[in-house]
Amino acid sequence: MNKLKPIKTGYVWALLVAFASTLTANGASLDKRVERAVDASLEKRQTLVQSNPLYNTLVADLQHGRKELVRDNLQEAFKIFGDILKNTRYTNFPEYSFSKYYIAATLENMGVYYGALLYYVDIVEKEPLRLHTHESLRKSIELAQKLKDDELILYLASVIPANKVPKSLVEEFRYYVAKDQYHKKAYGKAVRLLESIPHTNRMYLASRYLLGTIYTTQNRFKEAQQYFRVVINDRTRKKYYEETTIKELSSLAIGRLFYELKSYPLSIVNYKKVGRNGNAFPQALYESSWALFKIHKFNEALAVLHSVNSPFFEQIHFLKSYLLKGAIFLELCHYDDAVRSLSEAEKDFLLVGRQIDRFSQEAQTPKRYYQLISSKSRRAKGVWDYKYFELFELVSANPDFRAAHLYILELQSEQQRLNEIKSPRAKLIGNLIKQRELEVINKASYLAGQKLKLTRELVQDFFQLKDILRYEIVSSERKILQTRSLRLAPPVLTDAELIKPKFTESLRESLIWWDYEGEFWKDELGYYLYGLKSLCKDSENDKKTTSMQSFIKTLGGSL
Repeated sequence: MNKLKPIKTGYVWALLVAFASTLTANGASLDKRVERAVDASLEKRQTLVQSNPLYNTLVADLQHGRKELVRDNLQEAFKIFGDILKNTRYTNFPEYSFSKYYIAATLENMGVYYGALLYYVDIVEKEPLRLHTHESLRKSIELAQKLKDDELILYLASVIPANKVPKSLVEEFRYYVAKDQYHKKAYGKAVRLLESIPHTNRMYLASRYLLGTIYTTQNRFKEAQQYFRVVINDRTRKKYYEETTIKELSSLAIGRLFYELKSYPLSIVNYKKVGRNGNAFPQALYESSWALFKIHKFNEALAVLHSVNSPFFEQIHFLKSYLLKGAIFLELCHYDDAVRSLSEAEKDFLLVGRQIDRFSQEAQTPKRYYQLISSKSRRAKGVWDYKYFELFELVSANPDFRAAHLYILELQSEQQRLNEIKSPRAKLIGNLIKQRELEVINKASYLAGQKLKLTRELVQDFFQLKDILRYEIVSSERKILQTRSLRLAPPVLTDAELIKPKFTESLRESLIWWDYEGEFWKDELGYYLYGLKSLCKDSENDKKTTSMQSFIKTLGGSL
């Protein structure tokens, strides 16, 4: 802070000096520029507003609250600022608005981020431009990013004037205006705003990813790919917003673009660039198995599926993987393995189908889907776990549902913190947070319902085909065996095993490699290769295209 001036007489100024000393000593996590501006404003006004006991009381309470905030006595600070805000006689003083800013800072330090966000947004939207308005907008954006909730910021982007956006936030705020236009499908406006964000801004990579998303939505894959590559190839030392996540999503997006264009080898190359520690890795692994299948790299696809179905990734996420394995075995004419894979799929599909039916009956209404699917029950040894664990893991494969679930947990945690304060204002804020929680719960219930509906349709389609599939597999196998018997062909070896080859650098480079350095399954995940050889040697006519193969290839188009 600036060097303090000589102490003047007066109770208000004495409190101001005492607070400034405390701020320096304790290093409060408040913006220093705003604190200096508040100090200067109070110093100036204390000479103008004299002999006004109401004003003196307001400033005294404000300074007391600031001191408690710096001392980390958060509940006491919250109570003091709350008492100021409920006193209607203070509303005409600018210091009343300061209290709103400081109660927001108090809530933020408590970890009640959504509650703080409500106050910061209220300051920016409803109050005239003051010395803490720009900082309130900066805090609004920061907390919205922390909570992964852009709704209030997108709302601000559509209503506040330009003078409330400081120069340091122009480009960042421009990103949110563009995002709002994107949601409204005003793609031209969104593109122009995003293009103006320079590479020096922390939202640069996010803006390029959003540009790629917009062009993908418009089926302009070439332009989309260019923007995704800008993200992936960035090597600057600038710390960008959510850099690691955005780069992984860009690699996944390019992989999907090439898959859509039927350039399967290039899709595989980009799927491999998705980091194994990120949330997108299992999905990239799974989708790469389809790309391998499309280019008839059947053994490599089986090796990847071996990792997909490992204990590291819940198998329930990838029900179609069993069908894909069956299709690969059919392509290689390994009929015993195809039947075995079909049996595994039938078992899991039957279990999932029954759980979905039981779940829908218990939920009664789609609005209760999230509450039920996230409910827990006591398991063995007193451990609590999700009542519908498999279904919860199934819907959690959707990143939007996963984000909504984490947000709900955060909002519930904030309500618990507010309940500990036991004040009318804390209860009021808690009710507002509860309202937001219900909104997110409705969204999560909808997402869960969509996923369960699609899965139930997949299960139903499978069971309509399974008997036909078995008959066709057996018929195909009988035909092949009869032909080979007539030609005195050697017996077919059905017990092909996984092999563990000696690794060389050339082998590593030529194969889809998903090695995992975890504590468990270190010798399992990613280190197995299939060495199956096609048994379809008699003629092309011997290999019969089954309903299952057609069904699988249709599924592969949508992954």
